[in-house]
Amino acid sequence: MGARARLPLLVLLVGCGAAAPSCAMAACSPFTPHTRSVGNKAADPDCTDDTIQSAIDNAICPNTIIVITKERSYTAQHLSVQDKSITLSGSAAACGGGGTTRPDDIDTITAPIVTLDGTGNGGTSVIAVRGNSNVTLQFLELTHGGGGSGSHGGGVDFQGAGSLTLDTSTIDLNSADFGGGIEFSGVGGAATLTLKPYSVIESNKANTNGGGINLEGTATLNATQPFTLIGFNHAPNGQGGGIAVAGPAEADIGSPGYADLPVINGNDAVLGGGMSFLGVDASNANGNVFTTDPLHPVAIAGNFASEFGGAIYAKPHSSFSQPADANICVENARIDGNAAPEGSIAYLDYDSTFIGDVGISRFAFNDGLCGSLPPGSVACAGGVTCNTLNDNRAVDAANHATAGSMILANGDAQARMFRFSMRNNSGLHALRLLNEEHAIGKCLIADNAFTNETISIEDGGFNDGFGLATIDSCTIANNLHNSGSVIHTELQLTLTNSILDQPVMSALSLGGTPTVSAHFVMAADPTGLPVQEDIVKAEPLFVDSTNANVAQRNYHQGAVIQNGDVTSSFAIDYAPPVPGNDLDLDGNPYDQDVPAVPDHLGVRDLGCYEMQPITDRIFADALGDPISLVQ
Repeated sequence: MGARARLPLLVLLVGCGAAAPSCAMAACSPFTPHTRSVGNKAADPDCTDDTIQSAIDNAICPNTIIVITKERSYTAQHLSVQDKSITLSGSAAACGGGGTTRPDDIDTITAPIVTLDGTGNGGTSVIAVRGNSNVTLQFLELTHGGGGSGSHGGGVDFQGAGSLTLDTSTIDLNSADFGGGIEFSGVGGAATLTLKPYSVIESNKANTNGGGINLEGTATLNATQPFTLIGFNHAPNGQGGGIAVAGPAEADIGSPGYADLPVINGNDAVLGGGMSFLGVDASNANGNVFTTDPLHPVAIAGNFASEFGGAIYAKPHSSFSQPADANICVENARIDGNAAPEGSIAYLDYDSTFIGDVGISRFAFNDGLCGSLPPGSVACAGGVTCNTLNDNRAVDAANHATAGSMILANGDAQARMFRFSMRNNSGLHALRLLNEEHAIGKCLIADNAFTNETISIEDGGFNDGFGLATIDSCTIANNLHNSGSVIHTELQLTLTNSILDQPVMSALSLGGTPTVSAHFVMAADPTGLPVQEDIVKAEPLFVDSTNANVAQRNYHQGAVIQNGDVTSSFAIDYAPPVPGNDLDLDGNPYDQDVPAVPDHLGVRDLGCYEMQPITDRIFADALGDPISLVQ
């Protein structure tokens, strides 16, 4: 009786799906999961389909779950999904599954269960999605898919509206001209690609753009959840080793990564080893990189470009009436250990192919230039290494040093960067800023090896008299240089509230006829700066700038009391306060008066750190060891 009682429902679901569409549509309920099972129907009567494609074709109800068992191996796969809302879910159980066709506890699964192999499929993608579809890949590996000239999406080729969600799935060892792992193009409506935990896109190759993912059209990538990796992908002839974004697409990157690996890690390309952004016609390309776990900041690390942009490459599009920008906004992040002959951190390009309305490439670091970040963005926790641009190198593919900068803003490009540190980088300059409006603030640039100036602000051959840069509240110290000054400018420069502690280098050199405004600056050698009261020749008293372990060097200002005598850095309480809620590199408020330290021109400290007073210690002086008055 039990079997007979279940028989009508089984006939309804299977029969409706396979042979009676009108009956199936009548049985479709938003409250009841609809399931098909793929396996060996001859040996397992609980299976509804022998092949995955059959199950897809027979999935009439929206949100159908297609359980793919290990009763068969799945090679030469080239699956087609058209106007469907389905989940393809790998399962270790048989079709019957002892009462369930899915794993008993899906929350414990951290790796794919079933492999869909494209080997022998004629050189096409493993899965192609078209129309208005919502597809979830769960507990699956898609591998060895790919095609030749003009091909898209070796693992997944999504061109349509709707969504693609990866859940505990891996896309690896696929290839295509565009989107070695995934081609994701929004066509005919909005499309969203979501990477849920334990999503891995690795070791894919694009002959042109998007080694891991190629993102185009009205598409958005959400890579914000933990245990997500876009790594070790390749675009050896094009752009975006990890991700290539072409306007109007947008990439939102916030995942803390996978275990010890950053979310964007170890990718390579000609342009944009980690990511590339390309404005198209009137459509901006946008990228947001932000932290979602305060203990584990988002990071772009270990990527390589054989020409420009080790971590990031951006290029706008210009036209008479429809320019397009390339915008990258980064907050509370790390961009470490990347390499390229030029622009090892970021190369911001311009479009030289057309004279007309100009598109702009923008790199905003803790600036908010691009507006509000997506929901879930948080600040890094105190004591967590964050906001770093460290260990990047200007080198070629043979690991030979080149005359390249860490960041190059070329032509019509803007760099607006605040609250960051640059340490242990090597190349020509830290920042090379050409012919636009740039703003740098609350920065520490220390312990790097540069062959020329730390910051070079140049006309770039445009000769249009346009361009300006502001540098505020920065500490530049202990960098190794072969030649040049600390700062070189050929454009308008405003320099305020900063420390230039490079004893064997002049503070500023000029090219052309720039306009320079400098106030409240301490320099070991102020040559090139205006001679005025608020610019002083002196060296600050750092807490520890000579430690043999470079990583432990501390560029906060020191103030101590010992035997009743106060010894402090002259950079403490040096400048007038600045209106507004202003935070230093540590996230502490500026304009904090240290009572035991005489004010010079105000209560604001110079440089990237504002020392926070410990007000009760001036009365707790003990004979003997010095006691710090600040923290």
